[in-house]
Amino acid sequence: MKPSVNKILTKLSKEKVQLSKLQDIDEAIGRGLYLVQDAFEEAYSEAVEKGTLASDILKFDADDAYTEAESLLEDLLLEIKELGIDIPPKVKQLQKQLQDLEGELKEAQMKLSNIR
Repeated sequence: MKPSVNKILTKLSKEKVQLSKLQDIDEAIGRGLYLVQDAFEEAYSEAVEKGTLASDILKFDADDAYTEAESLLEDLLLEIKELGIDIPPKVKQLQKQLQDLEGELKEAQMKLSNIR
């Protein structure tokens, strides 16, 4: 007894659908592997590099600027005290700006710690 042509065509059609699904699965896995092994790794490396740069800016450049300003302001305040004069408004403004800078540095450090 020979299988009917319809049964053969149905069976071939089902196998074709299964083969198509296998190819779709294989393509999805390949895409996932590319995204993890290549795209993610590249983005991750860039993020680490940028994070290191941001950390170095805070740790060295910005902190050095703060320390320099703080030292110069302390020297100026000592001279003003020795002269026995009132602290000029501009010096008070600089004191406030230095406090603002200190706050900005702390906030930046918190931001940086949140991405690591």
